[in-house]
Amino acid sequence: MKEKPIEIKENFAKEKKQIQNALKQAEEKYRSLVETAQEGVSIAEEILKKTNDELELKINQHTAELEEKNKELRKEIQERHDMEKRILLSNTILKLLTTSSSYGKYLNSVVKFVRNMTNCKGVGIRILDEDGRIPYVSYMGFSQEFWESENRLSIHKN
Repeated sequence: MKEKPIEIKENFAKEKKQIQNALKQAEEKYRSLVETAQEGVSIAEEILKKTNDELELKINQHTAELEEKNKELRKEIQERHDMEKRILLSNTILKLLTTSSSYGKYLNSVVKFVRNMTNCKGVGIRILDEDGRIPYVSYMGFSQEFWESENRLSIHKN
């Protein structure tokens, strides 16, 4: 059976309308999906920025803590190094005392040791005598003129 041209037109118009409605619905769904995706991207960007800021803060705090710990460790290392130097000094001076044959040789050895340890040009040891004078009993690296001017030191004179 053949359809009449008017029926074909009506059917075509109905199908066209259905297709247009379906296309319109698909476009609306597409727009809705795009908007939802854009909202999701915006939310994700906000979360990422917030997380990044929090991470940056934690990194800065951790860095500050590590710097403080390093500072403490350097101080502790320096203290131990200083303690080792004091122990070495004490042990050496005690060894000099036990190996020197006289008091004068002991004092001369101590002056020489202190001069080498400190890299000072001049080193001397003074000892207070019964008259209140404080002469050098052992020295190294002083000029004669300096020694003469400084050797008269006394607790009784200014």
